[in-house]
Amino acid sequence: MIRSMKQVSLWTVALALTFTLSPVYAEEEESFDELEPVVDVVYLLANSSIIVGPDVAGPSEDLTFTGTVWVPKFPVEGFNRRELPSGAIQIDFELTRSDLRGESYLMDGPVLLGEHPDLRSLGTITQRDGGVNYPADFIVQRKVLIETPNGLMYNEDPVPVLGTIDSIPPVRFKSHLGLDAPGRGERKEGEMNVFRGEQLPVALLDEEGSIAGWFYSRVHVAFAVNPSAVYRMDVEGEITLRHGEREEAVSVVGPIEVLDHADQDGSEIVMMALRGHSDLLGGSILISESFDANERLSRGTMGVESAFDLHLEFKSPHGTLATEGAVATRGLFEKESQIDEVWLGERGDVPVYSVLWNQQSPASVAEPIFDDAGRQVAQIVGLRLQTENVAGRRPCCAVPPTEDDALSLAPRSGDAKGGPEH
Repeated sequence: MIRSMKQVSLWTVALALTFTLSPVYAEEEESFDELEPVVDVVYLLANSSIIVGPDVAGPSEDLTFTGTVWVPKFPVEGFNRRELPSGAIQIDFELTRSDLRGESYLMDGPVLLGEHPDLRSLGTITQRDGGVNYPADFIVQRKVLIETPNGLMYNEDPVPVLGTIDSIPPVRFKSHLGLDAPGRGERKEGEMNVFRGEQLPVALLDEEGSIAGWFYSRVHVAFAVNPSAVYRMDVEGEITLRHGEREEAVSVVGPIEVLDHADQDGSEIVMMALRGHSDLLGGSILISESFDANERLSRGTMGVESAFDLHLEFKSPHGTLATEGAVATRGLFEKESQIDEVWLGERGDVPVYSVLWNQQSPASVAEPIFDDAGRQVAQIVGLRLQTENVAGRRPCCAVPPTEDDALSLAPRSGDAKGGPEH
């Protein structure tokens, strides 16, 4: 069955760790008795730490994923609602189809993570207090299929992904962002609508059943966003680095994804994967956004005069390097024609735009780059990015379902329906 997945279109080979809100949702919470029998198609940001190779102490990296997830839940047929001995109400859900994409430094290419055809990702949402909808406890036993440049990988042992929610669907609103939020990879009691993997490491197997990698515990987090528009572009440019008297201009190229938030002011760069070669940093590098559920967000505006504060990480032969502060950039932005849509089921479409983008950092940039030990290894003293080839961008988004697709969302025969009680 695993081998047969190579004939399946790419949108069936993507990962989801949890689910999110669509743009036409209101922020009003739904009680457990008011849910509609529909399959949610929702938008997700996720980050997973992966070890590449059979050695659990081997090379590792953090991967950012963005895209859509399909989530049938009670009262869709086959998903149950029950009252526990405590009086709390519990409902079942499942992750059945996903289209999340990322870029790998260690595997040197795109990574698609998604639903395994035979191993189900079942979950439950449970009231903490009987008769009181929120806060509620969320858990999904996550099993995935990953398509990488090195071949397919999957996990038989589940990764429990847990969170505390205050609405259905659970969404990371602006009000949930705070200075007392947990740090990278940490889980704080009471943190709302942010979901974190537990009980790691978990082995990733190849098509022969041998260990090909691991999910591990540096960071394994996902949360909901509510986009009103998506901008996806391939860019090229140059980043200028300095160390002592030595200065180097590094050519970079790769994809960037920007979202306009429906429930927040401004825009956010949610995915960046710029590849280049730096002698100063020891060889091949990949520059990404510094993924964080609560702080260090690369926020800004996509107006005619665009402005972003970029929090950056550099994957390099010497490990992961990061800026401590943000790199302020300014530039020109022009929204062109709509080129695609992110389809979110009954809740409508989010437009995807082609853009002309020319980002320039201020002349006075001098942002230090540090290694994991806190040692400064270089400074960023210049950054220029511009769109590379609008017409040549790869397609990005889920397509509307066929009748066969809709049938495939029901619980699969031969499996126990619903999720375990918690």
